Amino acid sequence: MKSIFLVTSLLFSLLVAPTFAQVNKEKETIITATGSSVITSSSTDMYDGTSSPEARKHYETAVEYFNTGDYDNAIKYYNKAIKKDPQFVEAYDNIAVLYRKSNNLEKAIEYNKKSIEIYPQGPMAHQNLALIYSIQGNFEASLKEYQALSEINENDPESYFGIANIYMSQQKFDLALTNVNKAVEIYKITDSHHLADGYMLTGYIYYYKKDAENAKKFLGFAKEKGAKLDPKLEHELFGDQEKVEKEKDFTLNSEADFLRYEEDVVNGFLYLVKSPVTEKPDQRKALSKFLVEWVLGSPTVSIEASEKVAPYLYKDPTYLIHFLGGAAIYQIKTRDLTDKYKSYIAGTEFVIFFYNNNKKTLGKNKEIEKLIKLQKKDQLTAFIKKNSPK
Repeated sequence: MKSIFLVTSLLFSLLVAPTFAQVNKEKETIITATGSSVITSSSTDMYDGTSSPEARKHYETAVEYFNTGDYDNAIKYYNKAIKKDPQFVEAYDNIAVLYRKSNNLEKAIEYNKKSIEIYPQGPMAHQNLALIYSIQGNFEASLKEYQALSEINENDPESYFGIANIYMSQQKFDLALTNVNKAVEIYKITDSHHLADGYMLTGYIYYYKKDAENAKKFLGFAKEKGAKLDPKLEHELFGDQEKVEKEKDFTLNSEADFLRYEEDVVNGFLYLVKSPVTEKPDQRKALSKFLVEWVLGSPTVSIEASEKVAPYLYKDPTYLIHFLGGAAIYQIKTRDLTDKYKSYIAGTEFVIFFYNNNKKTLGKNKEIEKLIKLQKKDQLTAFIKKNSPK
């Protein structure tokens, strides 16, 4: 059976109520139980805020750290804000986002649930819980949160989009279509730039329903809005074989070449980490060779493999490409070459994800198992930061 494309677009509506939060939106790539997704994630600015000046000051400091990518200090100051005002919903919401970004999903769930306990009508916690449950593959729980979101605001397209996504992953295509149509209509009314996402999801649903005519129609609409299709699907539906072959002809002769292929590099690493290690070995080998060449020559990334951070690499180089992939994607997305430990965290999390998916094939790796234990105890970041090359 073909794998299901998961198209996730999270946009927190400003239509809910005047006292609800404004949001800060950013693009990021995540890995869910059904594959990789480029999403628009959000952090809370203010619902009603807090009456505590001390809590507000800590909150603003946390936001500054958040915006610079310093998650450790951001979490520290959000917690300080919560200590000063235990009812400070926005602090719970934002710290939950940071724990999700750090792959500490249990902590993220804990803080989101606390936010909902304090303020059940706040959309952000429901939306983030839906995303986390989707990452975990708990689609029923994810569906419940999206439905709660639609009850909070029936004009929020993201609730219908999320519901459609879940139904598609369960191959309940008619229910998926009903909900994505609602999302698309709201996108049109509000002139949303997410209309391309709506068309894309609609096209994928028809594709898996084996309705090629409608799949081509709506994916064509998505392309007109700037969406980029998977090359294989592009060829299958639109027959652009010449373009597909041209895209495979990668050359790395200049700095412009490295910059031009950044998106392809991200997609290549994501393919390697989410697909079985036994799948298409010749293509994996060729792709891995190109990706390593890109990382070694690119002016936009700088990655060192330290034995203290990644001891498993020296015992089994199988994991090197995935460590490089996670680190490279982080540096491509953030342009952060200063605090390199953050890219090493991303690389390590990539390795852990790959290892968990291929453990039966590759066998048990004691060094990676130790890192998984640290991750579960929320100690992985501190370990990598301490042992990263200076």
